[in-house]
Amino acid sequence: MRWILMRVRVKDMQAPPFWIGQGFQLHVGPNAKLRGCNHLFIDRYNDWRIEGELIVGDNVRFAPKATLSVHSKVVLGDNSQFAECVSIHDNTHLGAENDVPFHFRPRDAAPIIVGQNVWVGAKATILMGVTIGDNVVVAANAVVTKDIPPGVIVGGVPARIIGKTVKEADPTAG
Repeated sequence: MRWILMRVRVKDMQAPPFWIGQGFQLHVGPNAKLRGCNHLFIDRYNDWRIEGELIVGDNVRFAPKATLSVHSKVVLGDNSQFAECVSIHDNTHLGAENDVPFHFRPRDAAPIIVGQNVWVGAKATILMGVTIGDNVVVAANAVVTKDIPPGVIVGGVPARIIGKTVKEADPTAG
């Protein structure tokens, strides 16, 4: 039933069925575009707001309570996983007069690209204009504000490289 409701609400949606957990909140704008995948798993109580374009690769998983806000474009690569309470925002409110409430202020937005085989730890945040390379681990509670190269582990606020995800070959090994 959730698949049917999603299909009705997103007119420009191209995806086969996937699993949607209970309490999933989907807010869809009139210009929203959703390009799908095989085997998308959205666990309980995710909150997605799609005003722009969302492209989801194959075998992508979201744990409970993740937030996704798309005003420009977000691309999520194959085999990527997002732990509980992850927050992904490709937009921010711009400054304005102090008497204008934030939700009425204009927004700035820039695409987010998440590579293949990326693991984003619990409560991590990915902000607008960021590209994350393939085979990256984003540590729990990290805030990603800049591009991340492939094959690294990042952590901290703001996120910085703290290790590698792939061992490099030892040229002296026989």
